[in-house]
Amino acid sequence: MTQAGLPLPTRPNIQTVGPEPLEPGILRTSVKNIYRIHTIQRMFERGISTADVRAVLESGRTIETYADTYTPARLVLGRCGKRVLHVVLAENSADGEAIIVTVYQPKRGRWEADFERRKV
Repeated sequence: MTQAGLPLPTRPNIQTVGPEPLEPGILRTSVKNIYRIHTIQRMFERGISTADVRAVLESGRTIETYADTYTPARLVLGRCGKRVLHVVLAENSADGEAIIVTVYQPKRGRWEADFERRKV
């Protein structure tokens, strides 16, 4: 249990979705992006800026959703220049926040050539 009394998330139920743009409203200008300490550390290590993340979120597509987490979450695929990035975010619509969980460059060995589907 979390401090708020919510059950801890288990391995998320991953649902692959088609290459769809983000739903209108997720990235309105009123939405505040919250970066976790882990996220900032990984972004620094990987040379990824907040501007890169914003570009991905503005033009990216949701490729997976995670239904078993305590807040709706998704994996977004996008490009920043020639660089392909994945952004995992959790949506806190009640507070108008997008919580950036992690950001990374997908590895070819784990993803299909289009970086939209995991290799099995």
